[in-house]
Amino acid sequence: MIYDYLFYKGYQLAKKSEHWDDAPILLASIIVLICAMLNFTSIIFLVEGLGRNNFQFGKFISLMNEYRYILGALLLLFIWWYYSYKVRWQRIVEKYENKEKAKGIHPVIVTVAAYMLSLIVIYFAAPFKDGDLF
Repeated sequence: MIYDYLFYKGYQLAKKSEHWDDAPILLASIIVLICAMLNFTSIIFLVEGLGRNNFQFGKFISLMNEYRYILGALLLLFIWWYYSYKVRWQRIVEKYENKEKAKGIHPVIVTVAAYMLSLIVIYFAAPFKDGDLF
């Protein structure tokens, strides 16, 4: 639901921009991808820190780092497919347009707030990874 709203705001941002007017679904998918990657990073930090003796993600993370461009492209393709499948993006846009009939929050504010919140979560999750809090 949060990613759907972020997708909607990315779609609005693409429609307002002259450069992304022809591919609003792609820009909205990229915006969701960046936020999802930040959230995935914070989850990995928390799981690795809390299960230091049980979970060892060092090899997994280094493998992901080695193939980061391929994984990023695959994740972008998956997110784009998710929103394009059976015109799901159109239902999401219509749903939020009906909810925001009055003037809503500007898309840039929502996007920056989502990224900042994700970075704050990473900031607090990073000490768990290194074991500084235990």
